[in-house]
Amino acid sequence: MWLFRLEFLTAYMSDAVVNGFMFGAAVHSARSQIPALLGIKVPNRDSEFFMIIYQLIDICKKIPDVNLYVLGISAVSITFLVTCKMLTDKYWPFKKIPFPSELILLISATIFSYFVEIHKHWKVSIIEDIPTGFPPFTFPKLALFPALLSYGISIAVVAFAITVSMGKMFAKKHGYTIYPNQELLALGSLSCVLSSIVIVALRSLMMKVQEVPPLWRISKIDCTVWVITAAAVLGYDIVEGLVVGVVVAVLSVIARSQWPLLNEIGRLPSGDFRVANRYDSAAAPIVPVIRFDAPLIFTNVERFKRAIRHEIATLSRVYVAAPEKLPLPDENDIVKNESNVHWDVVILDCSTWVYTDSMGIEAVKELILEMLSKNTLVLFSEVRSAVLMQYRKAGLFEVASEDQFYPSTAHALEVAEVVLTNGSKFIEAAGLGDKLRRCSLRSND
Repeated sequence: MWLFRLEFLTAYMSDAVVNGFMFGAAVHSARSQIPALLGIKVPNRDSEFFMIIYQLIDICKKIPDVNLYVLGISAVSITFLVTCKMLTDKYWPFKKIPFPSELILLISATIFSYFVEIHKHWKVSIIEDIPTGFPPFTFPKLALFPALLSYGISIAVVAFAITVSMGKMFAKKHGYTIYPNQELLALGSLSCVLSSIVIVALRSLMMKVQEVPPLWRISKIDCTVWVITAAAVLGYDIVEGLVVGVVVAVLSVIARSQWPLLNEIGRLPSGDFRVANRYDSAAAPIVPVIRFDAPLIFTNVERFKRAIRHEIATLSRVYVAAPEKLPLPDENDIVKNESNVHWDVVILDCSTWVYTDSMGIEAVKELILEMLSKNTLVLFSEVRSAVLMQYRKAGLFEVASEDQFYPSTAHALEVAEVVLTNGSKFIEAAGLGDKLRRCSLRSND
């Protein structure tokens, strides 16, 4: 995975996916330790829907075979670890050096096992003899590769996902940065540890379920991704659950770009521009300022056109300038052209348009021409230079003027005031007169 530079995959593992996955994986890990805690053996199962439920049923069927000595050792071990954790959090003076409760437990259990001979008298499974040295070198059996390939991929994906997930979690907690590709290079494999230590260690991961209520208040979409990921891991298996979580996270991004919000922008006393209905102190600028909260691309152009038409029609009927801002000019002060045509102005805040595509450019063309035919001038603010360059290359300025595009909303508002007081003069100066006349001829045809 390091060789093929697969670190880019971490970009699709959002915090919601990571936390939901870690919760589900923790539950799976805890379940896998239950037989060892009880001193029973249950059959292995291949991945299937609701596998964890079937596994718990298998465990329940073996309850009559529980080894009470093993259960007692497990209970004492878990109690010791939890008690040490609670006491050392309060009273252990060396905060940067963790109290070695797991090491103490292992040494104590080993000594106890040696002198009491729990394997012989209580039928408690122990590791027994550990071979020393390296095994002799032999060539791998290539015939086994096809059968092991799927397992190898699964182990690699799970190891990668758990390592990166844990890395992200600790990096966020302790304020440092991880480099996923370096983690892949250093990655070996997951270690097996004693069941009691695993259960206690998983406690913090399983408590991540407490994140769901606050996450729901912050972002219902992220909360949904969390729940679906956890449910997929619990309802199927770890690899499949991770894939489901990543797919749902990607679909949530697509959904946000396809159905973005359309917000009216207000001006704060500080001069900043923000969504008006979220700030009591936000005042309406001299003309409507609207923001389409997504890049303008093929997935949302139709929604963009419908929403802008509806918003402009609504705002043109009810819009009133705030008294503390520049007032709308009196009708007697407006210099009109020979046709007595008054120009309205609408500003589109394009700060979210980080990129665009050909259909997005065509949608902007259509909007500009349609509004020109209705004597409404559309000004674009907060336009990124890369997007403006695309507009030039696509021939947008054959129907529009560069005088309609501005790097800031404040600048666009200054121009809007000029248009309100002398719209016809601005239209001709910007070279929009001929384009407007072509629109009129086209509509007459």
